[in-house]
Amino acid sequence: MSEEETKSAKIPMFSGRQKDWDVWETKFMTALGGKGYSYLTIPGADPIPVDTEDLSDRTDDNAGALATKKKKRKMRQDNAAAFNMLIQAMDTSTEKGKVAFYKVKSAMDKTNYRCGHFANAWEKLRAKYETDKKPDLQEEQEKYYSKRMKEKESPETFILGMEIMRSKLENLGEVILEDKFIKDLISKLPKSKAAGQLSPYQLKADAWKARVGAVVDPLTVEDLTTELQKLYMTMYPKKDEDDEEQDDEEVMIVILRQGSRATTGNEAE
Repeated sequence: MSEEETKSAKIPMFSGRQKDWDVWETKFMTALGGKGYSYLTIPGADPIPVDTEDLSDRTDDNAGALATKKKKRKMRQDNAAAFNMLIQAMDTSTEKGKVAFYKVKSAMDKTNYRCGHFANAWEKLRAKYETDKKPDLQEEQEKYYSKRMKEKESPETFILGMEIMRSKLENLGEVILEDKFIKDLISKLPKSKAAGQLSPYQLKADAWKARVGAVVDPLTVEDLTTELQKLYMTMYPKKDEDDEEQDDEEVMIVILRQGSRATTGNEAE
């Protein structure tokens, strides 16, 4: 991606729902870093100069003073740009999104920070949406093993969700090996509602199972995802077209925090 493309990257929207916070925060931090503003989130960073501070260069400024003013001007500019990204990312089409918007807006100060104070707004959002609740192994196991793919659900979306649950379990000490994970996915595919009949997925299940752990042409998660998605597109061509944009957004999710902080799995609205 070129620098110009990076600078114009789409800003991910936040719904204002707590259960969406972890994914959105990861995506927003990535967008923020791509523009060079992520340093503003570092605790203890240099304070953002207030609007009333005169940062214009003077003829009697020495080299040190000029360098300091230049740095502060950049910080002021970056702060305004980052705050703009943040407030534009709030989805005000819903009530919960409006609550998040006003949390961000409260970091605007008519005297000192007319364009907003990004770090203050960011901390307000974190205080509201980031939970300290520790995930429970038994609870996450129940979620993983009870999960089933819905009849008209996109396989890519379903498998992505399973990957996230698998990652949560690994963070809690339960490792699900690749072959077992693939078998779990196959067992969770939709069944036919008609008595005595097999769904299109079930008709292919035995062939997929036979390839799990095979020496020649072993089935991988990527292979299974591709084959399931092709079958899904054949079964629901219009639905796949309608959901394409949403699925692309979901596939962009990257779990960056493995080993540092387990994802909470909070399902609160």
